[in-house]
Amino acid sequence: MGILKSPVALDNYFQNSTRKYAGTLGGIFFLGILFSFVKVLCTAPMLLVLLNKTITSGTANNLILLLAFSDGV
Repeated sequence: MGILKSPVALDNYFQNSTRKYAGTLGGIFFLGILFSFVKVLCTAPMLLVLLNKTITSGTANNLILLLAFSDGV
């Protein structure tokens, strides 16, 4: 985009790293860890509400809602 210019070109580094590690089990695991940090920030409010309802009410319906939400995330 040209907004920020780095004095060092990193395009080839990221492309080579992606090709080298994205196909490995460890690389996919690490990528999942990185995405989980983003995901937690977005889903934490809803997760906390469902968890609170499940703990305070303790109904099976609330537990099913919590499990369905967790599976979807």
